Amino acid sequence: MTAMRFYVRPSTAVVPILVLAALFAAAMNLVGCQNADPAARRQAAINTYAHAVVLYQNGDSDQAIAALQDSVKQHHDLIMPHAMLGDLYQARQDYTDALAEFQEVVRLDPYGYENHYKLGLVYQILKRLPDAIASYFAALHLNADDFNTNMNLGAAFLAMGKSETALPYTQRATELNAKSAPAFANLGVVCDSLKMWKDAETAYRKALELDSNQMQTAFCLAENLMHQGHYADARGVMGQIVLREDSAVARKRFGDAMFMSQQYDDARLQYENALKLDPKYYPAMNQEGWLLITQYIQGLGLDDARRQAAIQLWKRSLQIEPDQSRIIELVHKYEQKFAN
Repeated sequence: MTAMRFYVRPSTAVVPILVLAALFAAAMNLVGCQNADPAARRQAAINTYAHAVVLYQNGDSDQAIAALQDSVKQHHDLIMPHAMLGDLYQARQDYTDALAEFQEVVRLDPYGYENHYKLGLVYQILKRLPDAIASYFAALHLNADDFNTNMNLGAAFLAMGKSETALPYTQRATELNAKSAPAFANLGVVCDSLKMWKDAETAYRKALELDSNQMQTAFCLAENLMHQGHYADARGVMGQIVLREDSAVARKRFGDAMFMSQQYDDARLQYENALKLDPKYYPAMNQEGWLLITQYIQGLGLDDARRQAAIQLWKRSLQIEPDQSRIIELVHKYEQKFAN
């Protein structure tokens, strides 16, 4: 069975464009409220942060990061340098450092729902799902109608195997943004996991209507249709997939849909096509072997060449991936003629 993928909405924030004159004016208003040294440090940090923004806008991310690091050293409790560092670290997939920065942002500004969302997103990327869920709940407490938070919270619960808990958040995400293909794809995955086959089909079709390039969603739709016994529809979906994005995996699943429709010759051709694309794709070997054994059994064991061919395919598969207990059992069972 093809693994189903769910989508996580990335942070949309990059770096705010600041009006530097206003920034300096706001900073100067604070100077009189603090003693000279803290005020001077704060002003220096603001100046350094403003320089970092200019560096970033000029395309120099490395120097921008260095300037931001200087800014937080000069005055650790300024929110914007931490927030910008977090965004830049996340963009570079430096998630550990991004996490530390967003933790600081939440500490300094616990009432901004986007801060909790960004922290939750990094936790989710790092697979710290309970922490991600806690951050998303904090964000929803401040803004219950945030699309990104609802969508990602549903994905986090799904990743933890809590599909029933995920369902209302994935549904809510589609209500908040009815034009989001990933949101409908996620809803389809959740419904599939709950064996709500028809609801899942509806969600997948809506996702593909919004974005026909979601090949993984098309795979999920084909899988869903096979669960429902709609093999002709599944063949149609898989046929479109192999035309647009041919691969061993796609050819194998195309063959599976044909196999389930008892179109054995066509199915075997697709398994062979899969192995032409990837000679080591052992799932296609396994399924072709099972198809041959099915034909052998249906033929009352009279066509022994099919049995022998199946055994050879399974043995090739085990050479590639020895840890397949089911295939080992099948080899032992069908090595003798007239096995049943």
